[in-house]
Amino acid sequence: MTVDWDQMQKNKDTTVKGLTSGIEYLFKKNKVDYVKGWGTLKSAHEIQVNNSTGAPTTINAKNIIIATGSEPSPLPGNSIPIDEK
Repeated sequence: MTVDWDQMQKNKDTTVKGLTSGIEYLFKKNKVDYVKGWGTLKSAHEIQVNNSTGAPTTINAKNIIIATGSEPSPLPGNSIPIDEK
């Protein structure tokens, strides 16, 4: 069995973009603030988020949702091992 790594990466990128764009659309439609970055919960209603440049922003909210991503799916026959470390 051979694997077309470049095509697999293109497919993954297209899938991730479609999923994240869909979530961003739903957030906007439902007036949910969406912040990307590395965050630290400071209290039950406060989170500090560092964006892609590392600049910190403190956010206060009644409700905070943390979306961490999803689990990778193995290829059929486990032809390529996935390092989950």
